[in-house]
Amino acid sequence: MTVRRTSDWLRAGLCLGLAVAGSAGLVACQPEEPADQPSHSPQPSLGGVIGVGLAEDIGPLDPTVASTRGAAEILPHFCESLYAEDAEGQIVPRLATREPQVDSRQDVTWVEIELRTDAHFADGSSFDAAAVKATLERYLSFPGSPRAAALAGVSEIRVLEDDVVALLLPGQSYDLEDDFAQRLTGFAGAVLAPAQVATAGDQAIPRPICVAPFQIDRSEADGSVVLVRDPSYYGADQVNLDGLVYRSYDDAERRDQALIAGEIDLAVHLLPQDLTVLNQQPGIEVDRAPGRELLNLTINLVHPESPLADSGELRRAFLAAISRDGVNRTVYGSQFATACSFVPSRSSAATELTRTCRSDDLLQAQALVAASGWTPPIRLSLTVAQTPDQIQAGQVIRQLVAGAGFDLEVIEATPLEQATLGLSGDFMVLLQRYDQSDDPAQIFRQLYLAGGSANLGGLNDPVLADLAEPLGQASDGRRQGRVLDQVVTRLDELAPGMTLVWIDRLTAQRDDVTGVVLGPTGGAILTGAARLI
Repeated sequence: MTVRRTSDWLRAGLCLGLAVAGSAGLVACQPEEPADQPSHSPQPSLGGVIGVGLAEDIGPLDPTVASTRGAAEILPHFCESLYAEDAEGQIVPRLATREPQVDSRQDVTWVEIELRTDAHFADGSSFDAAAVKATLERYLSFPGSPRAAALAGVSEIRVLEDDVVALLLPGQSYDLEDDFAQRLTGFAGAVLAPAQVATAGDQAIPRPICVAPFQIDRSEADGSVVLVRDPSYYGADQVNLDGLVYRSYDDAERRDQALIAGEIDLAVHLLPQDLTVLNQQPGIEVDRAPGRELLNLTINLVHPESPLADSGELRRAFLAAISRDGVNRTVYGSQFATACSFVPSRSSAATELTRTCRSDDLLQAQALVAASGWTPPIRLSLTVAQTPDQIQAGQVIRQLVAGAGFDLEVIEATPLEQATLGLSGDFMVLLQRYDQSDDPAQIFRQLYLAGGSANLGGLNDPVLADLAEPLGQASDGRRQGRVLDQVVTRLDELAPGMTLVWIDRLTAQRDDVTGVVLGPTGGAILTGAARLI
């Protein structure tokens, strides 16, 4: 995560520190106005509300079923998780107090998690191991739970002490500390108040109660969500604002205009075309940083009516016809990085093979179709979210694959509908944004192994499964890279989908707001945000 900017009040504090130290740098800090004039530098104020603009539906907020990017944006502010990512993208304890402790004994592995003792839920009830147990058991047993994959392998959850919970897995393993900390970030690590879990049953909770800087006050008829400060939060002295309002707009242009007009204070997850509107606006500051969001294409390998599920040659033909650079150029103006594989180019494990794109070959695509025995036109459907970039990307892909004999119908769905269709497997081909970690081994497990949280196409390959252990045990980037080359080669054979573009973090805010921190995938953390007066 990166802090957006150093505010005037922070610079003033720095200058004061330089003055005390007798630094020569003090000259650069001298005010331009006479010393006997009062300072008019903006100061952070306590209280107030910040409005955040989203360009997509928020959907359910219950962490048990929440699945949209909008819900993920709001989650850290009203429902903290056991673990979270720090400013450098490292996993750190939040409601937990240390990394998971792993102990294997008698063919059972115990993953013990120590918990905070100074936290309370917004309803006044105590945060303890029993609450964690109840929530995680809900995630495991809820019908169609999207959280179950994060807890895969857990056979039992026990309360060892009021502040210690244990997750039991059959068999022996000694390398689960990082894995389970990563799994218990975000939705899967959020903990609900026990009273709500006890009464909710198999119904989504409309207004979850958790431990967090803010609590949900209400949801408006227009889909907006209003949060108010929780004075019982263990870190309440670090929270400046009285509340947050998340407003969902049906298109990005309306959201951008709302920012310009001052109806909202912050707009997140921008696209390059938003910058042409916002860059030159007075009072608006735009920030950009490398992101970890991946635009990814997934083929459903078990769809009963999909030709791609039946034929590896057709899958390879379909992917060979797609130009990653063409999608990036047309949709994003080549302002983002093309994703030739799931391995980030900046990773120490990246290799020449993982950085090389192996598609955009129409002649090969046509030859593979001819060899498959299928006669064009081959009818397929591609499900995309109703966002400007995905709609345009879907049309580009439709045009590209037509040359190889595919008649591709582009089906538009709201982000919430798209997430639901993806989790249920009700698609032939799916275009989605995937929020990933920086660790290629973690991305591999989530995207390509059976039970992975982002493995929506039903991929279940023993060769890939055999590569998981050496990849996880590789001690440095070079060793990881050798295994990743084998993974990428096998994925080319199986053709379960393809990575397309790395999405940068783009945000814009009004210049009277300070303390906004960007998360690794572009979300804004507002716990320490304030207004300048």
